[in-house]
Amino acid sequence: PIQSNENDDDGVTITSFGFHVDFSAIPPSLDGDQVNTVNYEVYVLIANGMYADPNRVSNGIPETFDHRGDFSKWKSIAMGTIHREELGSNSDYFQIPWSNFEPTFVPPNGGIRSFYVTLDKQSAFVCQDLQRKQLGALQKDDDFKNNKDLNPHPPMLVYGEGVIG
Repeated sequence: PIQSNENDDDGVTITSFGFHVDFSAIPPSLDGDQVNTVNYEVYVLIANGMYADPNRVSNGIPETFDHRGDFSKWKSIAMGTIHREELGSNSDYFQIPWSNFEPTFVPPNGGIRSFYVTLDKQSAFVCQDLQRKQLGALQKDDDFKNNKDLNPHPPMLVYGEGVIG
C-alpha cells in the first residue's frame, strides 16, 4: 500500500512503478536457452484502502477482510514485457514506462491505495535487501534531485508482502 501524507491536502498520483529483476535467477528454458524476457502486470485495489486487515491472527490470516485472491476487487493498471537488454549490463532495475502505466490517484490526508506486482518468472522478482552499491536508477526526466525538497508532505510506502508460489 501507498499512503499519502496526513498533512497533504492534494493527494498524489502514482504514474509508474520500478522494481528489481534478476535475470540470472531464472532457470534456463526447457531447451536450455537463457531466458531473456519477463512479463509483468500491476494491479490496484479498486476501493481505496488496505488490501487486507493489518491485524492478523496467530497464523497470519487477517482478522476481518482480505482482498488477496479476489480478482473482482482488483483492476489492471499496467502490463508489459521486460527484455534483458533493456536493463543494461550494470543494472537490475526496471521502471515501467509511463505510457504503459495507468495513473492512479492516492487520496489526500492519509489516503491509502493498495497495489500488487506480478511477474511470469517468479524467481526474477527481487524482494530482499541486496548487497550492491547501486540499486536502481532514475528515469532521465523525473527530475528527482531538483524536486525532492519542494514537497514537504511526500507519500510513503506503508509496507509490502511477498508470495512465492
